Amino acid sequence: MLSLPANMIRGQTGNMKYPFFAHNSIRNREVITTNHHCELCGREPVETTVHHLTPKELGGSFMPTANLCIPCHKQIHSLYTNRDLVTLGLTDLQSLRADERIIPYLRWIRKQPASSIPRVRKSHQVRKS
Repeated sequence: MLSLPANMIRGQTGNMKYPFFAHNSIRNREVITTNHHCELCGREPVETTVHHLTPKELGGSFMPTANLCIPCHKQIHSLYTNRDLVTLGLTDLQSLRADERIIPYLRWIRKQPASSIPRVRKSHQVRKS
């Protein structure tokens, strides 16, 4: 039987996860870094994840990325499908900040403590697709 290094843990799904990876609802390949600022909401110090501004499934694997706090990253993917991000032209931070669906969220999240990770529910539009 294989013995595991002390720095590895077994997740609920049985996959091996390293401690510096993944919040439960974020994919394992998205590395979380600490003590950074979120490029979308500007809160700091927060844990950040890598957000591909152009979704990888639509050709964005080697395109620009942004370091976003976990709540902002979750909120983007709860409001928009990957296809929406491209078709609405939300492939840079300025256009994301200016979009009418995320402005109220940004106003609210900036007032929250950096340690908070609020629950996020997918929008009806995203749930339908």
